[in-house]
Amino acid sequence: QKLKINTFLLLVPNLILVSGIIISILMYIVMYSIIRTNKKAYEIAQFMTSDLSKYKLAIDNTDSHVIITDVDGKVTYANKSAEKMTGYSHSEIIGNTPSLWGRQMTAEFYKKLWHVIKVEKKVFNGEITNKRKNGELYIAYASISPIIDDSGNLIGFVGIEEDITENKKTTDELKKMKESVQSAAQEV
Repeated sequence: QKLKINTFLLLVPNLILVSGIIISILMYIVMYSIIRTNKKAYEIAQFMTSDLSKYKLAIDNTDSHVIITDVDGKVTYANKSAEKMTGYSHSEIIGNTPSLWGRQMTAEFYKKLWHVIKVEKKVFNGEITNKRKNGELYIAYASISPIIDDSGNLIGFVGIEEDITENKKTTDELKKMKESVQSAAQEV
């Protein structure tokens, strides 16, 4: 009986030691898995952030006027070229609608434009006359696209404009010259 008690007393510390080692190994495995998963998540987040940073830099530094609006047309993002083209500062543009520099076309034009981008959820491409902050009119070729989420919901718009005023003037001058030459040729 005494031998059994002595044997048991000798085994208890060993059982505790073995149990402690097993628990330590299990904890190590769990912690290793958590750290490895977090490291992977961190790497994926870094990769995605890097791509987003590149996209933002590209849009920020393009010569094209780029704005992003909410579904009501309030500007939530404007690049440097939008400021340069319109003459309005970043703080004047953000929170406003493009009517700040627009409103030069007919009401019917804007009704059709909004129908295309908001109701049909299609891209609008066309020429728009706008007005800079200093009052100067300019002609822009605009491409306005609806931003649609994975569920098909409209969440905003992205507008890209190119100032084509000088191109239009040159085209008009060439057209007038061509007409003059044709008229002169008919007289001869």
